[in-house]
Amino acid sequence: MVRVAPLSLSIFFLSGFSALGYQLIWVRQFTAALGHELPAAFAVIGAFLGGLAIGAFALNRVGKSQRPDRWYAALELAIGSWALVTLALIEPVTAYAYALLGVETEPLRYWSVAFVLTFLTLLPATVAMGGTLAAAEHWFARIKAQERQISAVYAINTAGAAAGALLAPFLLMPALGLMRALICLAAINIGIAMLVLAIGRGSEPTPASNAHNEHKPTPRDAQKLAARLFAAGFLGIGFEVLGVRIMAQLFEGTVYSFSAALTTFLVGTAIGSSLFPKIKARWDPRRRLSYLAAGLSVTVLIGFNVLANAQPAYRMARRMSEDLFSILIAELGLSIAVFGLSTILMGILFCHLAEEAQQQRRGIGWALGTNTLGGMLAPGILAVFAIPTMGTKWAAVVLGLGYLALIPRPWALPRWAPAVPLLVAGLLPEHLRIVTLRPDESVIAYNDGVVASVAVTKRNQETNLRVDNRFQMGGTSAAALRVQRLQAHLPLLLHPNPNSVLFLGVATGITSGAGLLHNELKIDAVELSPEVLQAIPFFNKQNGRLKDSSRVDLHNADARRFIRTSEQKFDVIVGDLFQPARDGAGLLYTAEHFASVRERLNENGMFCQWLPIYQMDIELVRVITGTFLAVFPHVEAWLGNIGTDYPVVALIGSNTIRNVDTEQLRRRMAKPALAGHLARSAIRGPVQLLGHQIADHQTLTDFSKNTPLNTDDFPVVLFRAPSFTFRRVPSYTTLVALQNAFEAEKSIAQNRNSYPEDLAVEVDRFVGARDEYLQGLVAINEGQEATGHARLLGAVKQSDKFTLAYAQVVNLAIRAAAGQPERATKMLEDLRDAQPTTPIANRVLRKLRQQGKLPAF
Repeated sequence: MVRVAPLSLSIFFLSGFSALGYQLIWVRQFTAALGHELPAAFAVIGAFLGGLAIGAFALNRVGKSQRPDRWYAALELAIGSWALVTLALIEPVTAYAYALLGVETEPLRYWSVAFVLTFLTLLPATVAMGGTLAAAEHWFARIKAQERQISAVYAINTAGAAAGALLAPFLLMPALGLMRALICLAAINIGIAMLVLAIGRGSEPTPASNAHNEHKPTPRDAQKLAARLFAAGFLGIGFEVLGVRIMAQLFEGTVYSFSAALTTFLVGTAIGSSLFPKIKARWDPRRRLSYLAAGLSVTVLIGFNVLANAQPAYRMARRMSEDLFSILIAELGLSIAVFGLSTILMGILFCHLAEEAQQQRRGIGWALGTNTLGGMLAPGILAVFAIPTMGTKWAAVVLGLGYLALIPRPWALPRWAPAVPLLVAGLLPEHLRIVTLRPDESVIAYNDGVVASVAVTKRNQETNLRVDNRFQMGGTSAAALRVQRLQAHLPLLLHPNPNSVLFLGVATGITSGAGLLHNELKIDAVELSPEVLQAIPFFNKQNGRLKDSSRVDLHNADARRFIRTSEQKFDVIVGDLFQPARDGAGLLYTAEHFASVRERLNENGMFCQWLPIYQMDIELVRVITGTFLAVFPHVEAWLGNIGTDYPVVALIGSNTIRNVDTEQLRRRMAKPALAGHLARSAIRGPVQLLGHQIADHQTLTDFSKNTPLNTDDFPVVLFRAPSFTFRRVPSYTTLVALQNAFEAEKSIAQNRNSYPEDLAVEVDRFVGARDEYLQGLVAINEGQEATGHARLLGAVKQSDKFTLAYAQVVNLAIRAAAGQPERATKMLEDLRDAQPTTPIANRVLRKLRQQGKLPAF
């Protein structure tokens, strides 16, 4: 038996590698432009598969040429050349898409525009990709054992695709950026073309093989085979898409999470393809398809059952280590458990159907095209129709049982065999929902939508919003309310006279709802997930019935696309706490997005981007700050909450230096409803508000010098953030590093020059007390209680306006009274002496003595 040369197989491995690399890069480029709604991502994948299908059909007969090697080289050259052309096409195609879509559009139209434009843009390259398998088959398989070579070629090509799925996001894109990574892949294709031509130089033309020509299929045979290939493609890609959608409730949602699932899917398919010759030799050909279809029905449904019950095992694997590598291993392990066996059977199934296509003289290209056509339709049908109308559970049941329709001879199986898939389907829970609950916590609402699964949970008097189980998007605890409301109040108060505000991100609506307390402010708010918007009424008490206000317009759209397509301009734009490790969120910190935001500001407008620094290391904050400074002429940094639990920082950008009118600020803050909100955040006047500033423009410039920019082409945040987010480090780690880097007492002296002298002195004292307080909290958290208490008392002595330190010492003393009465007494007496004009320490001392918790003398 003649075997395919190792060099030739290596060539097709590289071809598969580059094809999958292109797909991942193009998905990133187009979804960054079109929006991160799931229908957009599905549309890009569908467009890619659609081009492959057309190419496979149209170029199925290239083997009729006496020089299929030249055909193959030409196709690889076309792929690489057109990939380079797409670099120039994406921007104008994006602009045209914005014109067609507008600010908001319904899902079917959105999916259609995204699909058609992407399809046409990529068509020359994807058509050429679709033709490579047929060309390679004719080039490699001019031998008697043609079917053995088909399985080998398909397996090695799929293995190359798996390598591309793994290495493109882990190595190529982070190291080179998207454009240079794409150029690198194009070079691979062009190099393949040159190598193939060099191998074939001097060889004689070879007539096409006539193997299997003795079989003359009927039109009915061809229709049955086409239906099976189409269904196999639809069900296989549907299983992948829905499986990944459910996995989002378990996985960390990073750029690497999808790669783990996709790699598993492709490796399983490659293994199955390589096993086909052995399966063919051992299984009765009359029963082979029946066995495969029944087996796939069972294993796909088992995969969904594994997902439904995987949370305990996955959490146990996560507890073993919190570094990024261990998390990826845990995600890869779950992917194997869900997809492993099913994808092996899928690889065998495709080779079986491809062999049948050859026997019918249809060719591998026809088989691949029909199969890919089914796969092309799966993402769109699931995104636009199946998941919204059926939910994930019944979509999973339909996909699993759908394989039973492929069985050609049900009587060839044991009578009990069809009952097995039904039994496994019956084991699925009522809902394929995964929500991690704390003790005494319950789910009061759940919506499993296309974009995300959204749960509203209740624990005692606290209500929380959770997206895809992993992401807490706000809640009603006292601490959460303080931060969420201040996210609106701080930028709105720093603007002298805001009439309009745009919130990028809605979540519970508590931040946007706080804007209702500011005069007759017109509020627009954008939220990616429609399921999140539907959950807003559960937080009506805290968000001021945001949805019912005539002053509010809520938009269901991707924030980047809204900013690019809207013609409105705003006095203030507020970016939510976008979690940097989450796939897609890093693109909300890019220079291109910041520039688009600046274009939507009025002349004196300002943009406030909140940073969850408890999810970032100091270097990532430098990157985002440097990127922000590259766009806005004047930038300041402000604390969102003065504490060590989940600290947040705002970057506030504007076109000019803003001098605060402190008297106007005092009047605005004195309005009763607003004053109540602010008081609960320990802000009772201008001193406490202005004391939240931690860095001015010059300090930020020095801080971020010589750092790379975060851009759409080089999304540093997207790839770097996951490595820090999952480390087991205290939430205040980056806050301490920022304090040291900023030297806050000096950094804002210039801004205070515009304040009245007495106010500037008070703010200076407040800032000194603030920093002493934060250092005291850090010391206590690290077990240095004596040092921590001394620093807290130092903060009390520095400023009577800084009430947080005083309250903290009182709380610590009350807790200490239960077991250390002498220590509690000393703390309260020291507090009384540190700030004798405040009577609270004496009152607490008397009360605790009356209760017998402290000695009388």
